[in-house]
Amino acid sequence: MVEYRYDVRDQDYKLLEVNPKFWGSLDLALAAKADFPYDLCQMAQGLQLDYSEDYDRELRYHWPLSGEIHHLARRPGALVRILTDCLNPSVKSNIWLSDLRPNLREANALMRTGFRTLLKG
Repeated sequence: MVEYRYDVRDQDYKLLEVNPKFWGSLDLALAAKADFPYDLCQMAQGLQLDYSEDYDRELRYHWPLSGEIHHLARRPGALVRILTDCLNPSVKSNIWLSDLRPNLREANALMRTGFRTLLKG
């Protein structure tokens, strides 16, 4: 992951950090058809990647358990937006009916901790 911030003083982007591991929002990249793990494997094999902008820039993605519950704990006023996203079929999420086990484990972990970690921030 490469992170930049826009600097209004000189109207240019500044490099903040380069993180060589995949990030927690990799689900979003994969859903948008930007398959970074596949590209990394191709590069590790010495293959040249073709430049492409063929990915979904308009995709909306959310993480109902690990993200939205945390967000709601801090900003209760976001409830309507969160519910709208959950009901909107065009907003993708990390909950897959074909593989619910990770989400059930995540929900179980949230219940086991009594949401303590949510409220601590």
